[in-house]
Amino acid sequence: MNRLYSLLPWSLFFVFAGCLSLQGNAQTADTTWVQTFTWEEQNNPATNYESPGRRWFDFPSSTNDTAYQKVLMYHTLKCFEDGTAGGLGYACGEWDYLTYNYLFDHTGTLDSNLLTHPHWLVDDVNFVADTLIYVPESETVSDTIRTLYELIQLGDVEATEEASNTSLVWSDAMSSANFVPQTARYQWLWTASELGVMGWVDSTSAGFELPWIEELSEQRDGAQWKAYWTTQDSLAGFWNGSAAASSGVSDLNNAGRFAWNEPLIWDGEAHLIIELQLQEAIWNDPASVVIPSVDAPEQTWRATSAGHFIRFDGNDRFEVVASELDGIGAEVTVEFWQRGNEIFQPENNSICEGFNALNQRELNIHLPWSNGRVYWDAGYDGGYDRIDQAAAAEQYKGVWNHWAFVKNATEGVMSIYLNGLLWHTGQDLDNAFGEMVRFHIGCNGNGGNDYRGDVDEFRIWASALNAATIAEWMDQTPGEEHPQFDQLKAHFDWETEGGYQIDGVGASGFFHGNAGRIAHGGSDAFMRQGAMPDAARPVMTWLSGTPVSYESIVVDRTVPVPPLSVSEWAVFGNDVNWTALEYAWPHDAVMETRMST
Repeated sequence: MNRLYSLLPWSLFFVFAGCLSLQGNAQTADTTWVQTFTWEEQNNPATNYESPGRRWFDFPSSTNDTAYQKVLMYHTLKCFEDGTAGGLGYACGEWDYLTYNYLFDHTGTLDSNLLTHPHWLVDDVNFVADTLIYVPESETVSDTIRTLYELIQLGDVEATEEASNTSLVWSDAMSSANFVPQTARYQWLWTASELGVMGWVDSTSAGFELPWIEELSEQRDGAQWKAYWTTQDSLAGFWNGSAAASSGVSDLNNAGRFAWNEPLIWDGEAHLIIELQLQEAIWNDPASVVIPSVDAPEQTWRATSAGHFIRFDGNDRFEVVASELDGIGAEVTVEFWQRGNEIFQPENNSICEGFNALNQRELNIHLPWSNGRVYWDAGYDGGYDRIDQAAAAEQYKGVWNHWAFVKNATEGVMSIYLNGLLWHTGQDLDNAFGEMVRFHIGCNGNGGNDYRGDVDEFRIWASALNAATIAEWMDQTPGEEHPQFDQLKAHFDWETEGGYQIDGVGASGFFHGNAGRIAHGGSDAFMRQGAMPDAARPVMTWLSGTPVSYESIVVDRTVPVPPLSVSEWAVFGNDVNWTALEYAWPHDAVMETRMST
């Protein structure tokens, strides 16, 4: 079948001002006429640019082995008394004499669109040939990460025990308040006066014991410890200074004992912060764990893990089902946690972008661009509104940060929030939002400008969240208690088991490429931050002693290897879209064992 495609791009809109006819002369001298546009269709000022000025016209099928030899196209241009389509407001304009026509010739084997687009993509790129494994022999394909620790044995040990004023059962008292035996981060502070009362004067701590942590699982490095000296006498957030000492593995010969890699020497004035990073659910039977504790107001802080995050390493993207984002009009908020790749950032990238049906930008975030500036683009009306500002390196790479990008077109305000605080804002920006037909996370709307880094807790709201709401909920899972929960269009926490076709809250989506779904470690915990319930600080037994031996301990952990996307593509109208999407691993993939860094 031969087809003629007449296109009226919105920026160069035209109207056929009369009868456009197609004349084909066959070998038998027969003539076939095909009626296309009519004056009546075009004399309609209320009609959008794309209709009726954009049409496909099909030639009749040839019969009796005849073939068309020539195609003649006739235009009659005319100014309309009611005004041209698109609402120009006057009868005759430049669009009445501009026309664009595209003629597509049948190749005999492939549609002309597939001549410029592969039938299949593996890892979201073209390929010549590949052998893939869809169902591996083992349930998962994993690499092994090997970590080397130094276990210090202490001699001449003397213990100093703290007094306890209460005991809490882990499963009953702690788990309900987000102190649970899973991946998490905790900090507890002892003031200088408390250290003095416990007899730290002229003494050195070589380690500590915790009877309630005796029942470790097989992973000996499931509990990681750090110690900090500080002049700060309270905790209202995590202390992130340089550690004075650390401990990575437990002593199997002395249950619940940990030795510091460096002795803790108190100067008589500093306060002490102890940090526990739980790398996994380290207790086999948490209901049996009883924790002696003391009340320590303003001396505790904790955060639980966000579960899993997504690592984009280039040529990866997450395609959101754009129809599920319908309803975004005058207000929007896009928020997420982000940690850029330290090697590649800053570079030209889009961490997300959404297009309308005319391939015009409705939403876009450069975080950052190669110049180190963060750009927030939102709303299209002949061009998009934008605000931008230079960012420090630690604000976009190497560490987790929470970003929220907000627009209220009714008020004409666009804002950017960093870790719950207003970071930048702009005025007189009133472009509202059109319907998006394509939205990508990890690249721009065309699949380019790849973002390289980690993303978690990605949310889109059809509401301009205020500063207080952003700060209160940035580390919480939104539920019905959230004041704008009914405006939540999409929430991706990447916790879908088996994980690469994601059903989020409100919206769903699909991975293309080989983006990795990775578990957070204890040091990464940032969700549900706050003081310990009832200001409970666990009791510790402090040990003095002399290191007498050193032993190398190797701990292996498995890390899943993400699969590659395998997509099949077909022609729809004048475009190509994927029709099937699966995931597989290369047949020659080698499971690695490598040392941690």
